[in-house]
Amino acid sequence: MIITRFLMLTILCWCSLWASAENRTYRSGNIKTAITKLGIANIADTLPCGLSTLKYKGIQIVMKIDDSNEVVSIGIPLFSKTLRNLQPSPIYDFMEYALLDRTFSISDNPFRYKSLKFLKGSWRDLRQVNDSTPVGIDNIDGKHYRITWSNGNNVIAKVMFPIQYDMLSGSTHHEMEENFIRDLKRHIAHTTPLSKFDTKHTGDLELCLADGNDRYYINRGECLYTENITDNTYYRMGEDSVCHLLYDMDYPAETLCNMLLTGIESDKRVAVTIMKHDFTQEAVLTNVSTLASFLKANGCKSFFGLRKSTDKELSFSLYARNMDSGYIHLFMFTCSTRNAIDSTATLNAKAFLYIPTSNIKSLFK
Repeated sequence: MIITRFLMLTILCWCSLWASAENRTYRSGNIKTAITKLGIANIADTLPCGLSTLKYKGIQIVMKIDDSNEVVSIGIPLFSKTLRNLQPSPIYDFMEYALLDRTFSISDNPFRYKSLKFLKGSWRDLRQVNDSTPVGIDNIDGKHYRITWSNGNNVIAKVMFPIQYDMLSGSTHHEMEENFIRDLKRHIAHTTPLSKFDTKHTGDLELCLADGNDRYYINRGECLYTENITDNTYYRMGEDSVCHLLYDMDYPAETLCNMLLTGIESDKRVAVTIMKHDFTQEAVLTNVSTLASFLKANGCKSFFGLRKSTDKELSFSLYARNMDSGYIHLFMFTCSTRNAIDSTATLNAKAFLYIPTSNIKSLFK
């Protein structure tokens, strides 16, 4: 009986490991190449979800596996888990993979990190750093990152590199688009959309008078390149003396803005046609709440721009900007004015993903 149970447990363990190996995927070709070249694929297949550490030739390596059983990062640890949680940034995975790459000669491209400049120290000095070494991170004018590791007053290494999404991600444009599409389809909105504005903060709202002396309020935010593209939200005072997000057929543009920026009216469907880098297209059916939640979860701040408004048709754009990685997702919508906020009608959009912010800026100069 004991032997039989032992055999059953052994078989279950092997089946579990086999299933893990079958289902394990990689966020990018670079990660798969690193794991294959280091000869640790069998080890990677047995690791649980989350952060795991292992030793390779006496050097500590950290690997992260997400809830979908995908390896999303691998590298030599340079940043603490606390820092990663308090200040999320794409630079952590980039730098840790880069050090792994240079230490074990994973990439055959000698110019891969030519944009990364050492202001002090070298790759060899970075080997003296670990995830408990004090580090300072500076974003310089949204154009460059500067990272400094120090031991007291002694600077161990200091590097600077441009904010370029393709370099920081370590993925090709095609891989990033495919990951975006897959992850959007999987995403579930976990947060309740903002719907009210506390009356004690109404001093932050700007009163507007529409036709017929109808009143509503604007919570003015930031402009993106032009005053016509903003993250403003719109409110109306309710009978409960609380300002609620404006949701009114008489104000379709303002209502659509509120919906896309905050996720209000979560059931309204959105059909997004992704215009891919290779000139192919792929459609994704989601809803307002999921789209807004997904963009926010991926570090994007959204802005709304109205391009055209008539009694028959509205055309508008949603710009999802990621300052940390230096890209923008552009969603271009067109809809019937009559059905603009109808919960049974579907919003249709064309999306262009991972546009460098420098390219967008040039359009508004």
